[in-house]
Amino acid sequence: MADNTLIPKAIELVSQAIREDQAKNYTEAYQLYERSLEYFVTGLKYEKNEKTKETLRRKIAEYMDRAEQLKDAARRGPGATGA
Repeated sequence: MADNTLIPKAIELVSQAIREDQAKNYTEAYQLYERSLEYFVTGLKYEKNEKTKETLRRKIAEYMDRAEQLKDAARRGPGATGA
């Protein structure tokens, strides 16, 4: 893949996830975090710059943690977001 278009798509999705998270639309935010992570992880495989790869790994971990918080909160019921 000469041009890694996966990362810009991941950023677009995670930006939407953050907006939904801030608006307390946690189910939608969770789904968007999950979709963005698919793009981030796949895009990471094609990234050649080591510094960018490290930044991506940190952001992936951060977004994965938040997605897990939202997933766990959904299991516990309304009002339990971990925010």
